[in-house]
Amino acid sequence: MKRYIIFTDLDGTLLDMRDYSADAAIPALREIKERNIPLIFATSKTAAEIKEYSLKLSVNHPFICENGGGIYIPEGYFGGEVDSEQFEVIPLGLEYSYLRAELKSAAEDLNLELQGMGDMTDDEIIGFTGITEAEVPLARTREFDEPFVIKSEVTEATIKKLETYFRNKKLEILKGNRFYHLMGNINKGKAVKALMERFEENSKDEWITIGLGDSPNDIAMFENVNVAIAVMKPPPPGHYDFDEKDFPYLNFAEGIGPQGWNKAVLEIITNPQHR
Repeated sequence: MKRYIIFTDLDGTLLDMRDYSADAAIPALREIKERNIPLIFATSKTAAEIKEYSLKLSVNHPFICENGGGIYIPEGYFGGEVDSEQFEVIPLGLEYSYLRAELKSAAEDLNLELQGMGDMTDDEIIGFTGITEAEVPLARTREFDEPFVIKSEVTEATIKKLETYFRNKKLEILKGNRFYHLMGNINKGKAVKALMERFEENSKDEWITIGLGDSPNDIAMFENVNVAIAVMKPPPPGHYDFDEKDFPYLNFAEGIGPQGWNKAVLEIITNPQHR
């Protein structure tokens, strides 16, 4: 039996960039639930943050946190009674304390002003992200990925210098909506692949994988799904972070963030031609 499974970024994709609302995607979210389609969050957010959104959106499936740094699977999800409060954790990334130390070393060695989230005040995090004061502690519970900003002049040469420096240390940087991210040799695509192995081990279904995102840190995910969809970024009328010439395999959703997400998902899962 063919079944869909959806991997989705959150910020700027399923969630509106301004207010973190998924209201515009409610029709598709309802359809997903009615059709029993696994909805897998694959985001730069921490596990603590994702758990809160899982509760808000009534989603009780595995998720991928911190750009592929870890996979969380609810206990009993594969062949048992699901416990939404207990999780099997599959760590794929490096320890957060190590990444923090490496970011500080890079700032000194390259004479750059780099500020990691771990060095930001609560007010600075709120200013960069727009989250509430109550949500800041959840954003700080990082395990595998250090978001950072470059306070020095940001040029193409600066980025290349950073990429080379970290690559020599077997580390990677990725650009998200609000931050650069320092991590080990991981990404959303590797996490998608690892999680799909678990689904395939525990099911005889033939899975059709769908991936939705809006930023460069979603490229690895796009490369590891059957149907890859880019949603538009604000401001209206919207634009894409990707060029069709560079990513010919991408489908481009019409609509910014959750509006585009809703339209693209409904078009696929309700149209028999896509099966």
